Amino acid sequence: MQRKRVSKYMWYSGWELSPGDFKQFIRSVPEVGMSGPKFSDLAMIQYISAYDCWRSRALCRNSPFTPPVLRTRNAVLEDNDSEIIGMFFPIRGIEYQGPEQVEEGHPDSAKIKDLREQDVAKMDVFHSFVKECGGEFDPTLATFTFKKCLHPKFDKWAF
Repeated sequence: MQRKRVSKYMWYSGWELSPGDFKQFIRSVPEVGMSGPKFSDLAMIQYISAYDCWRSRALCRNSPFTPPVLRTRNAVLEDNDSEIIGMFFPIRGIEYQGPEQVEEGHPDSAKIKDLREQDVAKMDVFHSFVKECGGEFDPTLATFTFKKCLHPKFDKWAF
């Protein structure tokens, strides 16, 4: 029997924040330890690392909610060293088969692009979790969107 080949990519749907709103959110979470004026002008990679550490701690303590993995949206597609223009939190995905999947009329388009009740529910849970951690997060600043990302089987940073 022949096994189905796994695509190297997935279409992810999720929530996105501007870099400025992401920094403000991270600085508001006391556990992260980045509040105060001395942390206002750090490089974005330091905020990303702080988020990943906070997320890891939630995983390690078997928190009832685990913050989603974080991905960046860069000014130049496929160039992770280009300017970061968005912070993307993927919450669901389907296997990537081609760019036509997000074109209107394709059977997968709505699955990828349309906001669902479960997406709003996940945002509400995330918002509640941040509040429980003593942080501030304004869900109205997040935009629902989609992004092509590496499949977790091919992403050494996914966990």
